[in-house]
Amino acid sequence: MNLITFKTRNVHKAMLMLIFALSNGFNIIAAEEREEVAANRIWLRKLL
Repeated sequence: MNLITFKTRNVHKAMLMLIFALSNGFNIIAAEEREEVAANRIWLRKLL
């Protein structure tokens, strides 16, 4: 099984990456909360 997995932070540039990823078949698989909301991480994965 071939997968691509990456994480992005909840900041302006990263949110653009999130929109790109979701529109290209990636799924959100997890979220990591941090004290500062902008530091939250969003994990994405796509099956190739």
